[in-house]
Amino acid sequence: MKKLLICLTASLALIPSIYAQSDSTSRKNDKLSEIEALEIPDSKSRKNKVKQRELFDYEILTYYGYGLNLTKSDDFTPHALRCYDIFFNALELQFNPGEHFGINLGATLEWKAFASNTEMFTLDADKNFITITPEEAGGPFDRYESYMKVFSINVPLCLEYRSGLFDLRVGAELDFNLSGRSVSNYKLDNHKGRDIYKKAVLNKTSYALVAAASFSSTGIYVKYYPAKSPLTASPSPEFSFVSLGIILSL
Repeated sequence: MKKLLICLTASLALIPSIYAQSDSTSRKNDKLSEIEALEIPDSKSRKNKVKQRELFDYEILTYYGYGLNLTKSDDFTPHALRCYDIFFNALELQFNPGEHFGINLGATLEWKAFASNTEMFTLDADKNFITITPEEAGGPFDRYESYMKVFSINVPLCLEYRSGLFDLRVGAELDFNLSGRSVSNYKLDNHKGRDIYKKAVLNKTSYALVAAASFSSTGIYVKYYPAKSPLTASPSPEFSFVSLGIILSL
């Protein structure tokens, strides 16, 4: 009888320990199940995640671009690095009627430059851009380069097709030309000089046909100005040009 009481007492003493161990194991298993149920995307899936678009949406500072202006005029040096185009998108309003299609209206800040290694640009008495020969500017020079700069605020209106990370846009762009200037750098008898003429008279507006294709955060674009340039008509040089370059998402 005494041995029976001792065994019963020992068994009762082990019950809390067994229950505590079982409860601890149960909590660990529940926690493990919760962790396994969580969806933790890796860095690649996060990077390639396609944004879900609302019917009406907007974006700020979405992309920027850099390209070269290829002109159709003998007044300019088509492939000079000074013939550049830099812009960034400040605002974009989006209308998305379908999963793959959209209409975008934006506002873009842009700086254009047109260069020449054969003539020099300056402003006449009426602030129009004109071209003169190096001899008329006081040359001949040992080396010179002349270029024009134009700053504008552009309003592109584009149709968009998208599929996964691929995006294609075509449309037109209206440019409001706000300021222009000419800059001429020259070297004569080891002396370097620079002439800057500001506040040029510009066409208030110009337009371009635009197209862009991108995958993920990188793409290419082309813009064609089929009519007169941002410059005023005669006596300023008249030319049409193509801008071709790359775009990068911010």
